[in-house]
Amino acid sequence: MPKGLIPFHLYDKFIINPFQEQILQGTQIASEKAEFHFTINPKFEKQINHSIKILKEITGLDFSYSFSQQKEETHSTAFTLDNEIALDCHQNPILRPAGHGALIENLNEIDSDLIFIKNIDNIQHFDKANIAFDTKKTLGGVLLNFQEQTFKLLQFIEENNSDWQKIAQQINLNFNLQLSANNLSDKTWLASFFNRPIRVCGMVKNEGQAGGGPFWVKDENGNLSIQIIEKSQINPNQLSILLHATHFNPVDIV
Repeated sequence: MPKGLIPFHLYDKFIINPFQEQILQGTQIASEKAEFHFTINPKFEKQINHSIKILKEITGLDFSYSFSQQKEETHSTAFTLDNEIALDCHQNPILRPAGHGALIENLNEIDSDLIFIKNIDNIQHFDKANIAFDTKKTLGGVLLNFQEQTFKLLQFIEENNSDWQKIAQQINLNFNLQLSANNLSDKTWLASFFNRPIRVCGMVKNEGQAGGGPFWVKDENGNLSIQIIEKSQINPNQLSILLHATHFNPVDIV
């Protein structure tokens, strides 16, 4: 059974699952105008649809929702304990859905200016959700603030307004982007760098079970950027830095 269908939270005589809880909380943040999108296993679409329709009937909320499925070409290969490709009874390689990063194509197909991304089971009981509501609004607000400043920069560059460099330096300082002096004086580079989707990632304190977390990464040209790094991406002789990581990303992204 998918995590999203497991009975999760008790409300008097009702028990609701994560699909239903995500919708309840989403409508608190963005009203009934919120559109919900779930990436699902198509084998369970009927049951998922049924549970969401039950929520609509009980609450009277008029929200819209849609589904997609993870692209099969992104599936990863299963291996045996001997590190050999695991085969099924027909001698075909056993494939399974890969991690969250494999959903990037599904994300690209969503036509929306603002998207909140969460794990299906990263959801609180409604009685304890006020902090989550404030956090979501804060993450969205940071993104819109950053977007407003970058749009202004791009407009100034396009219009050849002499203040473009001042705005670039301000953004670099306000958001600690660590852009070099060369980059900050290069209009063409800045236009390319800022004219792209924006991602704001929420972090939680590492209390001993860190997953992927925020690290400074230096590329082949010496440019620094903040990236969410997974354990598998770190050189084995640098793994000790994970032990000292103060925060990790619980997949709470806008």
